[in-house]
Amino acid sequence: MLIRKLLLPLIFAFAFTSINAQINVPVSDYCPGTPRDFSTSFGPLAPGVTFTWTVAASNNVKNFAPQSTASPTVTQNIGLSNPANPGVLALRVTASDLKIYNLTINIQALPDINNKSTWSTYANGCGTVNFNVTVTGGLQPTGGFNWVRNTIWGSPETRGNSATLTDNIIDTTGAVANIPFIISMYSSIGCLVQDTLVYKINPTP
Repeated sequence: MLIRKLLLPLIFAFAFTSINAQINVPVSDYCPGTPRDFSTSFGPLAPGVTFTWTVAASNNVKNFAPQSTASPTVTQNIGLSNPANPGVLALRVTASDLKIYNLTINIQALPDINNKSTWSTYANGCGTVNFNVTVTGGLQPTGGFNWVRNTIWGSPETRGNSATLTDNIIDTTGAVANIPFIISMYSSIGCLVQDTLVYKINPTP
């Protein structure tokens, strides 16, 4: 009876410690395709602590990996299998001080130009560009979209921050020219996605 009285508090204390040692860590500000040490989201850490982890769940994500040997960081470089859809990666991370972190990384879908098929890709002699870009996925309300066409021939650089690309280009060389319009889109959490629409100008017949 005495032994039971002595052991019960120890058992409860161990169980209480184990429960409290599991820490849920949600992350929702990750830009896919960038390496990141997710242990920085765990809060204050013991000096010299190391980590191992297993994959608890994954959906629409790629380039992740479990870690069976001790690592000083929890670094991943995660991509979206289909960038038009969100993804999630859940890792169960065990620290060398016996804390367990249930890390859930929620990744937003990335902006994407969805009307490329209607882009007029060529002209003869000169080109007048007037194209309204439509984007799938949320953009930052300020500075979320911009484009640039670099200097070519006598035409200075042209840029804009509206979804309408407007430009007028004259081929003065007599040669075929492929002119890129570089589109930069920033998701609602600031992830940069770049795309290029190429405009081809044929020499005047």
